Amino acid sequence: MSQEKLSLLSGVDRSHISDIENCKIDYPGSGTIEKLAKALNVRIDQMFVWGFSDPTAPYEDN
Repeated sequence: MSQEKLSLLSGVDRSHISDIENCKIDYPGSGTIEKLAKALNVRIDQMFVWGFSDPTAPYEDN
């Protein structure tokens, strides 16, 4: 998915997404992570490399 499309789906500015991808932001805020997870239809823990959950499970909005 392009940064532009992710930006449109999540409401997170494209330049902010670029900065996260390029490690210019060490710790994105929890709100940003939640918006990106929802747009990508994944659980928040799946946004982290060290998550131990089933990557095939769909996102559930609590």
